[in-house]
Amino acid sequence: MPSVFDSSFSVIEWLALTGFAQSVLIVVYIVFRVRNWRQASLALAYFIALAAAFGLQFALRLQDYGQPIRLALWLARVMDPLLCYLLVLQIAKGAGLPERRQFWVLAPAPLSLLAGLMIEKTAGICAAGDLLCPNLFLWLQWLGAVSGGCAMLALWGHKNLFATLRKAKGGMERYWLVLVLIVANASAVGIMFLRSVDSIDQPTADALLVVLGLAFVYLASTTLFRVYPSPVQLSDRPTRFTAQAMTAEEREIAGRVRTLMEVDKLYHEQAFSRADLARELHISENTLSRVKGFT
Repeated sequence: MPSVFDSSFSVIEWLALTGFAQSVLIVVYIVFRVRNWRQASLALAYFIALAAAFGLQFALRLQDYGQPIRLALWLARVMDPLLCYLLVLQIAKGAGLPERRQFWVLAPAPLSLLAGLMIEKTAGICAAGDLLCPNLFLWLQWLGAVSGGCAMLALWGHKNLFATLRKAKGGMERYWLVLVLIVANASAVGIMFLRSVDSIDQPTADALLVVLGLAFVYLASTTLFRVYPSPVQLSDRPTRFTAQAMTAEEREIAGRVRTLMEVDKLYHEQAFSRADLARELHISENTLSRVKGFT
C-alpha cells in the first residue's frame, strides 16, 4: 500500500526552512550588489553551502532517499568550516582572495569521504551489500570534525590577524563578523565530534546544528550587509571621459579613495566628512575636489 504524503512539518523542519530562506536571501543580496565576482566567490560559496545544509536537512523527510541525502548533508556541513577559514582570512585582511596555497584547506572534505569509504570497504562496518549505514556516518562525522577542527586551529597560526583587524579603520564590523564565523563553526565542529563518539544521537545533533546555523545566519546578516560587499558603488574602471580628464596624480588619489572606502569602510564612521577624507589622504580639499566624483 503506497504511503500517504505527510504535509505536517516538525519544528526542526520549519527552522531548516527558515534558515534556508535567510541563507538564500544573503546569496541574492550578494549577487545583486557584487561588482567583483572573484572577490565575492568565497562569501557566495560559504552561504550556498550553508543554504544547501538547511535544504538537505529539510529534504531528510524523503525517507526513501534518506541515506544519499544524509551523505550530501554531511558534505555540506564539512565544507562550511573549511570555507570559513578562507572567508575569515579574506575579511580580516580586507583584500582579495587568499593566497592559492591556502585553498589546500578544502582538500580534507573529499579526502575524508574517500577515507570513510575505504574504512567501510576494509573493515566491513556496514551490512553486506550496503554502501551507506549509520556506522559509516559515525566515521564520517569524526573525520569531518577532525578536518574542521584543524581548519579552525590553523587560523591561530596567522599572527596578529585579529589585533590588526581591530586597529584598522572601520575594522570593528569586520572583527565581529569574523568572531561570529569562528564561534559558529567551532561550535558546529564540536557538535559533529560529539555525534562521532556517540555522545548524542543523530536527531539531537541535527537539531543543535540547525538552531546554531539559524542563529549564525541572523547574527551574520546584521553585520554582513555593512561589511561585504560594499554598498558604496565605486566604478572599478573609469569611463573614457573621466580617464582623459583626470591627471595621473588625480587617478592615483582616486585609487587611494577607493581603497579607503572599500577596505577601511571609512564612511561607517560617524560624522565622517570630506575634510576628514582629505586629511586621511594628506591632501587639500581643493585637490580632492578636482577628482571626478568628489566635486
